Amino acid sequence: MKQTTYCIVGQIPELYPLWGTLRSIREKLITYSIPHRIPSLNWHITYVSPFLATELEMEWLTLGLELGKTSENLKHLSRTTQIDFFKNNEEDALVLRIDTSTKLKQIVERTRIKIEKLTDLKYPPASFQVNFHATIAEAPDLFRNIARSGGS
Repeated sequence: MKQTTYCIVGQIPELYPLWGTLRSIREKLITYSIPHRIPSLNWHITYVSPFLATELEMEWLTLGLELGKTSENLKHLSRTTQIDFFKNNEEDALVLRIDTSTKLKQIVERTRIKIEKLTDLKYPPASFQVNFHATIAEAPDLFRNIARSGGS
């Protein structure tokens, strides 16, 4: 029975340039006394958003993604394209959009499509296209607070 919620993410190691970029931006938020918190999973890249699955299904899904990630050089995930916001009614997320190889995008897209066919996504996306991003910080009214402090 599919009762457990899973989310497939990859932690961003401190030795990657991306980690240093995230830290630098967070230091700016601290400098300007903008209330925020880092994501509960620390800095990471979400491959698949929360979904319901059994433990066995989860093991197979992560094995497939691990094989795909191993065949690709994950340092490619360090190519950032822009800073952006994801806004919703509860809180805003300040994110760095990230680019990667076409091959890795296709692997993750196929995984997301398979998961959607097998189970229920907690937050079904409008599209299964990859939108890699690293969340820098989250907080209610984060966008407004940054704008008020003159940030852009």
